[in-house]
Amino acid sequence: MGCWISISALCTMFLLNYFSRSSSRSCLENQQQHHQHHQQQLLKEEETQQTLQQQQILQILQEIKELEKDKHSFINCFQLLILKHQLRELQQLQGGEDLINIVNNNTNNYTFEQINNNINNNCNQQEEQEEEEVEVELKDNNLILELNNNTNNTNQNNINNNNNNNQINSEIDTICKEMLSNSLSTSSGSIQKQLKTQCLSSIFSSISTKKSLSQSQSEQQTSHNMVEDNLILDRYVDLFSIPTEILVHLLSFLGARDLWNISLTCRRIWSTVESFKFWGSLFERSCPRIFYAMQFNSRWSSNPPQVKMLLCLMEDLDSDFMKTFDANDENGQIKKIIGVMMKHSQNSLVQRETCYILKRLSYRQRKEDEHEALIARYDGIKLILQAMKNHPLNAGVQEDACGALGNLTCDSPNSFGVYSNNNYLEVVELDGIKLILAAMRNHLHNPGVQYNTSFVLRNLARNDLSESRVAQEGGIHAIATAMRNHPNHIGIQTQGCGALRNLGCNDKNKVLSAKEGGINLILNSMKCFASHPDLQLNGCGALRNLARNERNKDLITKLGGIQLVLQAMTNHYQDPDVQDEGCAALINLAYQDEVNEETIAREGGIKLILQAMRNHPYHSGVQMQGRGALKNLSCNPKNKLTIARAGGISLMEIACINHPTYSNRFLELMRILQSALEEAGQ
Repeated sequence: MGCWISISALCTMFLLNYFSRSSSRSCLENQQQHHQHHQQQLLKEEETQQTLQQQQILQILQEIKELEKDKHSFINCFQLLILKHQLRELQQLQGGEDLINIVNNNTNNYTFEQINNNINNNCNQQEEQEEEEVEVELKDNNLILELNNNTNNTNQNNINNNNNNNQINSEIDTICKEMLSNSLSTSSGSIQKQLKTQCLSSIFSSISTKKSLSQSQSEQQTSHNMVEDNLILDRYVDLFSIPTEILVHLLSFLGARDLWNISLTCRRIWSTVESFKFWGSLFERSCPRIFYAMQFNSRWSSNPPQVKMLLCLMEDLDSDFMKTFDANDENGQIKKIIGVMMKHSQNSLVQRETCYILKRLSYRQRKEDEHEALIARYDGIKLILQAMKNHPLNAGVQEDACGALGNLTCDSPNSFGVYSNNNYLEVVELDGIKLILAAMRNHLHNPGVQYNTSFVLRNLARNDLSESRVAQEGGIHAIATAMRNHPNHIGIQTQGCGALRNLGCNDKNKVLSAKEGGINLILNSMKCFASHPDLQLNGCGALRNLARNERNKDLITKLGGIQLVLQAMTNHYQDPDVQDEGCAALINLAYQDEVNEETIAREGGIKLILQAMRNHPYHSGVQMQGRGALKNLSCNPKNKLTIARAGGISLMEIACINHPTYSNRFLELMRILQSALEEAGQ
């Protein structure tokens, strides 16, 4: 008997060991499969990123080839410099060797090293020429000085010239130091004028003297003439050997164009200007309003070449153009940006940077700012749309232009629900909707373009006229495509839900949105970004409008829309706007639908609605939408009694006191709930 027990025990242990090994083996296989699937997804994402980077590289190469046709253009110099920075960023992202291989594979005779060399040569051509001239002169002068020291045949005239030159240098140094101390201690305009005329004129005169010497100097010169040239050159060198602090103060009086010219002439001034960030300080001094808009969270925070370019272009505007400007436009800053945009309409770099400035300016950071009105008054909207039309394949122009249009058409309704910003009407009249949708089609996989275009369409869909135009031009399909192509981009999903929310106010658009898969896309975005309040707000608002169609309501219910709305209200119970739209969505989902009434009650919807009204007693939207949801749910006798017992009557009394305008509606529901208690014998 004991033998049979031991045998059975051994068999049991064997079976347990076998099944445990098989189960562990299956778990390992599942983990390996999951790991392989994850690796495949990562590889796909890397391939997609590499493809986008390759496209950017090819586009940059094509732009460089076009710019090299005119290497001496003032604007091309900046463009080539910026393209160089873009290639360096791509090199850091993709690796130097990979980038060189990509460039070599896609271009026959254009390597990455050649690109860098060409850019450096084009950007610093004038500087290098002047620097070489100075080096040659210094070498020649050093040789002459050695000869003079060896022969010791210095005549009295040269000594007198040296003495005169030293006296001039000491006088210049004295003037500079005196003017620096005086200007720091006083703010007299005459001192500044004297400083500018005496010291800076000496700088310009020394530069012109050096240039004339380099041009007139022949290969064979007598030692006497070369010594005289050396004395003048010593004056030049001594002049630019003044202390850096003094030089910095002197250069601060120069305008952008003068500063650019003088920096090209002298290498030391160029390095001084760069190291002390003159362009940023000059931009702050001359354009404080624009500087304020650009300094926070801007790609200009490190003063890149775009600042230099725009400052110089703004100073190059005709004086007739700047004769008159709006009284609210301080120093005509915004009009200057519009003028640069108008004058250089065919230059993609200028158009992108000016659109970027208008985008930053039109974002109202302070209540007193009225930049969007000034931009519209100066025909800024027309010029932005013209930039989109002239550069349809430039993703940067399209992105920043649509961003500017989005801010210009963005507005909040007043207490009567009326929008005061009418810029959207100008966009519609100038066929801006077609240009916006064309940008979405041309740049399907560019998240920046898709985000900003969805943002504009969301704003344009607020109005009945523009809403129908957006739908007629294929806007719903474009928005759905953007949400489908960028499922993990929170901004695109939020703007897409907002656009479908506004477009869903039209009955035809409700049907079209469902056909394009809009309901599925909205619910998926609400699942993926449950903790994002703005997306949940727009998602609930979109479901609210789409649920007014019976077929849409059935589809929303079938796909779990009720649960997602309740989940949004649970996660964001302190956000009154989410509670407002959530209650409004429940109104339409529960309207004359017994199944949905029971589902909402079973999922805890009644408790959430009452909680929202308790948490936000002074928010009229939450109180009115909550009352409407409770009224529709009370069509079910069981729900009506549940609402009355959970404190619905007291909440209606409080709402009557806080919102007397709607007291009749609250009193109506309060009577219904009181009758439910009376029928139950309570």
